[in-house]
Amino acid sequence: GFVLWEHNSIVRYLAARNGAGGLCPADPRTRASAERWMDWQATRVSPAMVPVFRGLVRTPPEQRDADAIARARDTLSRMMAIMDDNLSRQAFMAGDAFTMADLPVGIAAWRWYNLPMEREPYVHLERWFGELGSRPGYRTHVMKPLE
Repeated sequence: GFVLWEHNSIVRYLAARNGAGGLCPADPRTRASAERWMDWQATRVSPAMVPVFRGLVRTPPEQRDADAIARARDTLSRMMAIMDDNLSRQAFMAGDAFTMADLPVGIAAWRWYNLPMEREPYVHLERWFGELGSRPGYRTHVMKPLE
């Protein structure tokens, strides 16, 4: 009888429903950090990702606007650089434990690494992405062909 929409709200709800200390950090500062990264993904990464994804995956090659895709890709790359910098100081997005923050940002990372385009070598992002890829749930639910 409870209908909830918006992917990050659903992630927050499910993480909280399963209790603090797991995906939902028990420490208020860590939880706030996790929620910040979730909001950042929705407000900064997704708007940068959409034109690249649509342009390279959903638009026939002859109809693509290469300049618009390149501009959006550069913006998206700056977002990945922010993630890389954050991950240079800790194992996961909100600290040293996998949390709800890593879920939506991890989906964006999957797209980043699977779009047919050039990418900068973000060492810390690549390490974290490799860690996500070792998780059965990520492999099952996220690592799917882009379409």
